Amino acid sequence: MSIFRSYLFLLILLPLSLSANDRQINYVVIEGNIRLSSEEIIDYSGIQIGRIYEQDDVAVVIKDLFSTNLFNNIEVDIRDNTIFIKLTERPIISNITIRGNELLEEEQIVTSLKNIGISQSKPYSRNLIDKVKQELVRLYYDNGRYSSSVEVTENELGNNIIELSLDINEGDASTIKEVKILGNKSYSTRLLKSLIKSGPKYWFEVWSDKDIYNSTLLDQDIEAIRDYYLNRGYAKFKVVSKQVNLSTDKEDIYITLSFNEGSLYKFGKITLYGLDNFDSNIFTNIIDYNLKPGSFFSRSNIETAKKAIEFVLGEKGYAFPLVQVNVDLKDDSESVNITFRVDPKKKSFVRRINIRGNTKTNDEVYRRELRQFESSIYSINKIEKLSGKKVDNRKNSFPGEVISDFLQENKNYFPKLEEFANKIFEKVQKKNRTRYIALCDYLKSEYSITVKDVIPEEEKPFSKIFNKSKKELLLSDYNSLETKKLYAASQIAQEGAMKEIDGYLSKFSFPSEESKSLTKVALLNYCGAAILMPYKPFHSECKKLKYDLELLQNTFATSFEQVAHRVTCLQDPELPGIPFHMLRVDMAGNISKRFSLSGIEIPRYGGACPRWNVYSAFTRPGVIQAAVSKMTNGEKYVCIARTVEKGVGRYGRSKSILSIGLGCDAKYAKDFVYTENINISDKRSEIPIGVSCRTCDRLDCSQRAFPPLHKKFDVDINSRGVSVFVNDKNNS
Repeated sequence: MSIFRSYLFLLILLPLSLSANDRQINYVVIEGNIRLSSEEIIDYSGIQIGRIYEQDDVAVVIKDLFSTNLFNNIEVDIRDNTIFIKLTERPIISNITIRGNELLEEEQIVTSLKNIGISQSKPYSRNLIDKVKQELVRLYYDNGRYSSSVEVTENELGNNIIELSLDINEGDASTIKEVKILGNKSYSTRLLKSLIKSGPKYWFEVWSDKDIYNSTLLDQDIEAIRDYYLNRGYAKFKVVSKQVNLSTDKEDIYITLSFNEGSLYKFGKITLYGLDNFDSNIFTNIIDYNLKPGSFFSRSNIETAKKAIEFVLGEKGYAFPLVQVNVDLKDDSESVNITFRVDPKKKSFVRRINIRGNTKTNDEVYRRELRQFESSIYSINKIEKLSGKKVDNRKNSFPGEVISDFLQENKNYFPKLEEFANKIFEKVQKKNRTRYIALCDYLKSEYSITVKDVIPEEEKPFSKIFNKSKKELLLSDYNSLETKKLYAASQIAQEGAMKEIDGYLSKFSFPSEESKSLTKVALLNYCGAAILMPYKPFHSECKKLKYDLELLQNTFATSFEQVAHRVTCLQDPELPGIPFHMLRVDMAGNISKRFSLSGIEIPRYGGACPRWNVYSAFTRPGVIQAAVSKMTNGEKYVCIARTVEKGVGRYGRSKSILSIGLGCDAKYAKDFVYTENINISDKRSEIPIGVSCRTCDRLDCSQRAFPPLHKKFDVDINSRGVSVFVNDKNNS
């Protein structure tokens, strides 16, 4: 019986299997499983012992089991208070043999097969054979092998095990016979062809392979032409089309590139904000040299001016300035107005200069020659003279720090994403909750994306893989249900909210593509979490439960960390929540996430104050610890912390343990459930904390590891207080 027939058969029988009354399920009986345990199948099905099941719920159980792609047939029956499941498991692929590949590495082929669900130790379905052929042929097409073919042979080894053999005929390489360029008026075809690497060979280019078609290389060629135009005034240059035609004998390739040059644009008004406290002449000279009004528009000149501003600020001690650039095209005057918004950030100081590689000369010999001194203001010019290399300080920023700066600038609230998420929630919610199966169904119905739970190979683990060409979202079966829900919801955001996300990203100047990509992931997860925990219902529950994170976690069927993230997002001016700070650390003290609306200063990296309860939480895993923390400036905060586990729990492999810290200003204590057993006004309950030892004034701290950079101290060999930096002289 086919999967479709079985499923249809069950849907017909289900009403007959159920009585008029709902049934509480106390037992589950599994029949037909060989490799999978009954516990695993129950987990896949989502069945909860003791729960009352309705007819619709049973249909969801069936769909959940089929969605795993682990079974060929599934039959379900309910008698009394027991669910009976009879099933047939799909065969397992024991080995994949690949022959005939010379052009493509075996690893590339294996990776491509994994993207469509074919790999060793994975369930096998015969309907995937055509997909295997199509995928491999596509790979060879991208490399100019249009006569390639693939034969797939399956060998049944018994015990429900399959061996696959792939015999590949790579065929001959098709060669580029002509590259035609259309739409160019300002520059000759010969000039534009000189910019690209693809095209027919001349007789003297015997060893060249430029005539071998490669889709990736062609895209790079198009980008080179685009850069040429954008740096010469053509601000609205567009690629109209890219056509790749193949001759009937599949030997020759003809490429046609069509462009729209657009009009010539010149620089118009250039405006700088955020530099009022600096000598304006320096920055005016930068602008006049690179972006002089009336000169032709150039994308590279804008980038050069941006880097020059960063350099000047770096020379003045501002190591991590934020420079945002807005480009405004005025079609009526064919001019481009440029706006620079500059945030210098705080001055940086060089704490320590480490010298490595000196095996014959002492450090002191090098230090006396340095122009950049330790404990002095950072100077990018001195660093460059010292190293002999150009330094781009923004590009040296950690991507995680860039994300933190981006979220901080937007107060971790993105109204357009909230609006999108609310619309999705209204479509998928059931009983005011977002269910995993509903998210999967929505992806399938709206975007033709199939969600599959798969077991990763032990040597190549993963959390998720989205195969865009195949419209498949592969989720590791080792992920928790909460994580799977977030990935599915984030995929919906990726399909439907990218315009809004790109709009937010365009308003921020990123130092690298890596940091921009990671921030895009953060916004996708933000939107996904908003689908799982929509703003108004979540805000209402927060108020009612006084931000009890564990109750909120249960209410919305999400994880502790997801809820902790979400409470920091409630910054709608018309319906605000408590302004929280949040951070995530590991056992070594590394800070991987940081965000503050409470006003508390969080260190950017490791080396934070050990008195923060986010660190002491490791001593009592899984238990929420609450404390009143008092900073050196007298400000008080209510802070909670709890550990969370990441990874797959299995024998011989430990999970990673992280600590989540969350807190707010003490004035919100009455609205925060974790203060119910704490007397805020009792000074004995306060824990004195700082940002780090280097910046903390408290010399009399037993946890002090280093002296402060800004405060003098005396060391007495005959007297010592709670730290070596405190003695009778200090206390007198």
